[in-house]
Amino acid sequence: MPQNLAIVLFFFILFTRCDFHSLEKPVELELYQKRVVQESLAKVHFQTQKETPNTLSSKEKEIFLYEDAQARQSLALFPETTFHKLEEIYASTIAHSHKVKMYEQFPLIQETSIEEAKAAFDPVIFLEGQYEHKDEPIGSTLKTGDMGRFEEDTGTWKIGVKNKAITGAQVSLSQELKLLDNNSQFTTPNPQNQVKLAFTVSQPLLRGGGLEYNRSVVKIALLDTQSSQQEALKNIEDHLMEVTKIYWSLYLTRVHLVQEQKMVSRLEKILLEMQNRSAMDVLPNQISRARADLLEIQSSIIRTKGNVRNLQLQLQSLVNSPDFKKPGKEIIPMENLTLDRPSVDLNQSLTIALKNRSEVKKSFLEIWAYAIRENMAKHEIMPVLNLIASVSIESLRENGNLRTFSEQFEAGKPSFSVGGTFEFPWGNRAARAKLKKAIQEKKRFMFQFQEVVDRILLEVMAAHEDVENNYLQIQTDIQAGNTVEEELAFLDKRSFITEQKFSIHNLESLGYFLEQLLNANNRLLQAQKKIAQSIVYYHISLAQLRRVTGTFLQYQKKW
Repeated sequence: MPQNLAIVLFFFILFTRCDFHSLEKPVELELYQKRVVQESLAKVHFQTQKETPNTLSSKEKEIFLYEDAQARQSLALFPETTFHKLEEIYASTIAHSHKVKMYEQFPLIQETSIEEAKAAFDPVIFLEGQYEHKDEPIGSTLKTGDMGRFEEDTGTWKIGVKNKAITGAQVSLSQELKLLDNNSQFTTPNPQNQVKLAFTVSQPLLRGGGLEYNRSVVKIALLDTQSSQQEALKNIEDHLMEVTKIYWSLYLTRVHLVQEQKMVSRLEKILLEMQNRSAMDVLPNQISRARADLLEIQSSIIRTKGNVRNLQLQLQSLVNSPDFKKPGKEIIPMENLTLDRPSVDLNQSLTIALKNRSEVKKSFLEIWAYAIRENMAKHEIMPVLNLIASVSIESLRENGNLRTFSEQFEAGKPSFSVGGTFEFPWGNRAARAKLKKAIQEKKRFMFQFQEVVDRILLEVMAAHEDVENNYLQIQTDIQAGNTVEEELAFLDKRSFITEQKFSIHNLESLGYFLEQLLNANNRLLQAQKKIAQSIVYYHISLAQLRRVTGTFLQYQKKW
């Protein structure tokens, strides 16, 4: 029967769903992305690759081993000690950091917009009811069959389901019950109840119609969610990079503390020797100078210990792990040092960065989303032209007769209607302005994409340069340290010879050599600090290179 066919059609439309999660990249945008990337890479590939610095010799690597081993032991700053590698620190940060958890909420919040957009296609159950009483004068006896006033009580109730289809059609299926009681002699039966089962479809033929247009809002929500995920990933990487810098800064400060404590014993030995020879060949100002240098180092040790505590507090705050927050624990960095020659290829790093960086992905997703908005705006330029069709079946009985509902399927034939609506704003200025805005927004994000690509390439080149320069700096600082060590060895030997040959007529005063020895030890401390600093900066630059190439979290096997 026609009415049964209408009901089947309604439920087919009602429960038919499309896969909103299938996002296929538009061909024109994919070609645009490749063109921008290729043009940007072509600008930097012409640059001449520098020679990779030579690797450190085993002897050069051993120079730093004493301070490294001491820095990885307790410095007696706290009652307890805990040993941590960077991988453990990263895992604790991702698990416990409030900042990371805050960043993780952004995609989850944005993800709700997907369900919100899809909810526009959810079925809606509705119920309507109305009671009306009339008491009207009459101008014809044909209305009531008698002179007097027309009185009527009407109750109307409607229940049904309506839904927006993926084609943009508005469909509804409703059951209506109408109760009527009046004083007209011509109403038969009286009182009476009337039921009506109606199926209505309003399908947009131009504006608002079509699968692509109606899927667009959900696609935009999906793209915005993916964009938010990339933004969260970038922020988490930045936070972990900050953790990395604090971690290595803590290690560097601990090494400086070991170096300063080691230097104190040397200066104390020189000062004691000067004091023992104060009556012979050491002047009072030389002793004062040695004492001042010793006090300065001791003062620096106090500051360095304070810096260790402050850096540890900063690391605890960034990681926010419950284990870190326990008072009285000394955090000892245990990450292995990498002193091998850097084996990184600039061109490969540039290509990897453009493939992996979250900023590139986010910027492209924004272009994609605004391309969809532009297509929607073009669609909305069209006028409204809707096809409206309805089919219904009705039945009427005396009031209280329940057979009215069953008879609507048995008696008579369905009623139907077909029509349409058309409207078009004069000048259509709002739709045209919206289209112009969408086009300009898309252009803005396309320029932003080009800027992001160029900036990322620049960051990779700078990070690559830092890695090589810091490794060269290690070699230079070690050579400078070796030179100071040679000077110290000469002065130690010369001081011993001078002491053995001392006489009142000897022009080579031991006090003079002790003062030179004091100066050389001060230079040695600065040289050792620079070596430690260069090694730490090298490790930070390696982490930064992974960060700018978009492999930071992949390297740490996270996410």
